[in-house]
Amino acid sequence: MLTSKDCAEALGISTRTLDERRKAAIDCPEFIEAKKGIMFPVQNVVNYQLEKSKQCIKVDY
Repeated sequence: MLTSKDCAEALGISTRTLDERRKAAIDCPEFIEAKKGIMFPVQNVVNYQLEKSKQCIKVDY
């Protein structure tokens, strides 16, 4: 389980950006609302990154 800070760091975005995306329910990994706050299961973050990478354009130099 990752905290918002850890998840944002793994995604390369700020915690504030992640929280805004989560609240708007757009472009954000699936999360769980726990007693201690918002938690992101690692497998959901990895799946999110894989899906995002499939949407990228490959550029050959």
